Amino acid sequence: MNLAETCRHVGELTKWTLSDIELRARLLREAGIMPKGGYGRHAPDINPEDAAKLLIGLAVSAKAAHCPESVTSYSPMKPIDAFMAAPTFGEALSRILADHAYKLKVKRVIICKLWREASIEWTSGGKLKRATYRAEDLPKTGYGFAVREDTTFSGGFLHQLAIDLAEDDDAMGAILAENADK
Repeated sequence: MNLAETCRHVGELTKWTLSDIELRARLLREAGIMPKGGYGRHAPDINPEDAAKLLIGLAVSAKAAHCPESVTSYSPMKPIDAFMAAPTFGEALSRILADHAYKLKVKRVIICKLWREASIEWTSGGKLKRATYRAEDLPKTGYGFAVREDTTFSGGFLHQLAIDLAEDDDAMGAILAENADK
C-alpha cells in the first residue's frame, strides 16, 4: 500500500479528514521523515515504520505544521516498561503495525498530546499488561496537577491497518488458515 492509499484508508477509519492526513503526510515527506518517490502507480509502498510515523503525527500535532517535530520528538521516547523489548516508542508502534496475524494482542495505544508519553496495552496469558514510553527529560512517574489530552488507537484499528499494510496474499492466506480452526 502506498502513502496515498494509506492516507485514504486512515481517513476512512478515523476522525481526521483526508485533506488533513494528506497535508501531514506531505509535510513528513518534505521533512525527509516519510519516503519520497513517484506518485500514483509509481509511488513507493510504505512499511509499518512509515505508517507509525504518520499515526504519531496525526495523534500528537494540533497543527499540521508541527507534525514533523512531533514525530521526531515522540518516536525516540524510551521505555519505562518496554513493549516486546522495543527500545523506542516508534519501534514499538512499528512492531504493532507489522503484526498482521494479531499475535501481539494489542488492545490499544494511548498517546498523550500534552507531554511526551505513550502507553501500549495488550493481553498476555489472559492478563492486561501495559508498557509506557516517556521522553527522557520527564520524570519516570507522576504528572503533578496536569490535565491529560490523549489520542487512543484501538487494537482493532491498528490490526486492520497492519493487515492492509501487509498486502501479501500469502500472509493473508496464512491468517485465514490460522483462524479457520478457531
